[in-house]
Amino acid sequence: MENKPDDQMLDLFKAEQGTFDNLKKEDFTAPFLVILQGLSPQLDPSKQEYLENARMGLILNTQTGKLYHNINVIPCRYEFRNVEWKDRNQGGGFIASHSREEDLGELVQDPMTNKVTRKATGNVIMATANYLALAIDPETGMEKVIIPLASTQLKKARKWNSLMTSVHVGEVDVPMFGCMYELSAVGESNKKGTWFGWKISSPHIL
Repeated sequence: MENKPDDQMLDLFKAEQGTFDNLKKEDFTAPFLVILQGLSPQLDPSKQEYLENARMGLILNTQTGKLYHNINVIPCRYEFRNVEWKDRNQGGGFIASHSREEDLGELVQDPMTNKVTRKATGNVIMATANYLALAIDPETGMEKVIIPLASTQLKKARKWNSLMTSVHVGEVDVPMFGCMYELSAVGESNKKGTWFGWKISSPHIL
């Protein structure tokens, strides 16, 4: 918003600082950067998340609803998590996010689907590489986003990590946030089906 409050309203704003103090991280929508797939709700007119211009292979900012064919990002932090989901056959839904070191009890892998589940609950465990990054929107500038890479995309995460740690200027190692990468989507497939995965460009040193 470009309009500015008058002095009386500004004094009220100053007097009421702290009105957001009770908000916790779970009270906000996380700005994930994801690739739309065939079952994404943004493609289904019967879903609340439906977007008229959405189609498979586009990149979506889940917080703003903006769609991109490609987007430049600056990764700032990496965090690996074991994300626990209720099995889709049981209704699906997010359960919890666990650190790499956390004991999850006995895990079982289904040889047909490669799904890893907790034996005690039957919940699915999805190893996920998360990148906290700045996405560069052509209209609004830099926006904070989370880029999750899981399942078939974990190999991409390992390659991206190797790529980031290999950037040097002379004898100086360039930090993660010292490079920009262009992200786009590319079609992929195996005997189980087809989908869109991430395509990560070579680094551009800032």
